[in-house]
Amino acid sequence: MLDRTQPIAPGRGWSQAIAWLTLDRLIISISILIIGMASATTGFQSDTWWNLRAGQLTWQSGFVWHTDPLSSTAYGNHWPNHEWLTQLIFYAMTSIGGLGGLVILIAVVTMLTWLCIDRLCSGPGRYRALILLLGVPSHVVVWAIRPHMLTLLLLALLLLLIQRPRLHWSIPLLFFLWANLHGGFTFGGVVLALAAGIHVVFDQRSLRHWAAVTLASAVATLLTPLGFGLWLFSFSMLNHAQTTYIQEWLPPSLSWPVSYPFFVLALIWSGVVLRHWRYFRQCLSERQAWPILLLVLGLLFLLLGFRAIRHTALFTLVALPLMSHLLLRTQPLPEHATDWRRGMAHAAMLLLLGLTSLGWVGSVWQGDRMSWQPLQPAAIAAVRSCSGTLYNDYSLGGAVLWFIPERPVFVDSRNDPYPLELLYAAAFVEQQGQYQDLFKRYGVRCALVRADSEGFRSLRQDPGWIEQYRDSSVAVLAAK
Repeated sequence: MLDRTQPIAPGRGWSQAIAWLTLDRLIISISILIIGMASATTGFQSDTWWNLRAGQLTWQSGFVWHTDPLSSTAYGNHWPNHEWLTQLIFYAMTSIGGLGGLVILIAVVTMLTWLCIDRLCSGPGRYRALILLLGVPSHVVVWAIRPHMLTLLLLALLLLLIQRPRLHWSIPLLFFLWANLHGGFTFGGVVLALAAGIHVVFDQRSLRHWAAVTLASAVATLLTPLGFGLWLFSFSMLNHAQTTYIQEWLPPSLSWPVSYPFFVLALIWSGVVLRHWRYFRQCLSERQAWPILLLVLGLLFLLLGFRAIRHTALFTLVALPLMSHLLLRTQPLPEHATDWRRGMAHAAMLLLLGLTSLGWVGSVWQGDRMSWQPLQPAAIAAVRSCSGTLYNDYSLGGAVLWFIPERPVFVDSRNDPYPLELLYAAAFVEQQGQYQDLFKRYGVRCALVRADSEGFRSLRQDPGWIEQYRDSSVAVLAAK
């Protein structure tokens, strides 16, 4: 019988590889797999479609557009297209693997994000898994097939790099990539600046090192099509007029159930921090930078989370590592298994769970939850046969851009090219049915509206408009 107290003899690489999958690593692997499979059932949103269209436009034209070429109402207006590289990746993935390939890409990004969060945490895997799963509900609210998912991954990766001084040379490269993928790189800039400041305060000899890393990273963010304008745009989003009515930019509320996981995590985190407050005083006296950095970031992102629901995921990302450090730092790490038979059993369990999860994801993909086709072929045909300027509801703009690319869109969730008054006027059409002045101003002769909107009800009652198509989701009407 194999002596489990002795290491495996050299030369038996396959046995060592299998025995690597200890019980704790199995638990972590299962947790991350479940998270990834859950994210693979995230449905498509309006933003997904216009990002695909923008990626296609960049690919076909060979350059990044900074003025709007896609609408009939804001054509030529400034468009700070800060996500251009992600859009290209999305379009390339869809061209190669279809929409399913794009969903898989986002699922992989999600799993890598949580793998980085796990690497930031302390303690045995079985306990880390509990802390990870505690944070998942507050993360789900931002899951989407959109570029901001890459910001979450890159922020977690940045924290890992900060912990590893030998890899600090790669931080400017990360910022160069990040600045071309998504405007959320500014959060990374704040994290890096705080990390540099805290480390320099604790060790003034590191000033030159952190100054070089920070300066090189700042320069790297200027190497984008928008240049310094990208920084101005990113900071403007903290108080952007166009975001005041967008749901994800609204603050969490007790009347909004999706806010509850954030509130629960914030309460638990606050309790753990207060319980271990003396430990932070010890860290200050011993000049331990990492726990202090996590505390400062936790407080910062907690405030941002209370400002907008979309920022709650940032708090989760820094809250979990600090909680694990405080709660599990004294827990002994389990010894690595040396029994290849046990490792084989763990691998078989992981494989079985993976196949079962894939089957479940496949069943979800067969339903309506994913919204693979937000516009039915008959609805698309009705819009194409309808002449004149097209009006579309805000939530349908992205679908028009991708599925009916030859028709200029009226409004869509890109927001930035459109005047605020136009966005409000379109919202009045949807919510109150007040379309007459807006349609007259833009010469609208065709309307694609949600079948449950007040705009549809008003148009249907107007004898000057004819219903061309209607299903349970949308309707197409044309002026006589």
